[in-house]
Amino acid sequence: MLLPQRYTERLFDESIDTAIKQTQSLQDIEYVIGIPFYNETQTLIEMLEIINNQLTDYLTAKKTIFVCVGDPAGSETLERILNTDLNIPMIGFTMKPGINGRGSSIRAIMEISRRLEANLIILAADLPRAGQRGFQANWVKGLVESIQGPHDLAVGIFERHHSEDVIAALLVAPILEAF
Repeated sequence: MLLPQRYTERLFDESIDTAIKQTQSLQDIEYVIGIPFYNETQTLIEMLEIINNQLTDYLTAKKTIFVCVGDPAGSETLERILNTDLNIPMIGFTMKPGINGRGSSIRAIMEISRRLEANLIILAADLPRAGQRGFQANWVKGLVESIQGPHDLAVGIFERHHSEDVIAALLVAPILEAF
């Protein structure tokens, strides 16, 4: 059943209202690292810790915050990530029931970044690390350096199993979902 557009917009606004209020105390944020999540608790915590442990000085100097936005089913994940000890500030919340899905989470991250007038980096919550393969903290540094320079858009390329369609899952589907 599709919900009327005004109702879903109201749910969206209610979902991000608290986060918007939290951002009002933040000054001159340059970068938002946005991570939409569902229930990827362990890989999301690992990602946050990798970025935090390896890039704290770099990202603190760049005035960076994490914005983690989850599906309503991700409340357990949210609780765990909010209790993770990080040096980089984080705003985290879940969307209200009825306005769920990766598209809504990405839209919320984009809206927060827009209101902060900050550059945005979006990462998937399920980027595992396995030795030299998988997620590496220097990916974030490379994206930051790319959008600091003459580029308006930087897209990271990484190798996954050939049957996974990452562009469809992270870019096309959420945009279509949001509209």
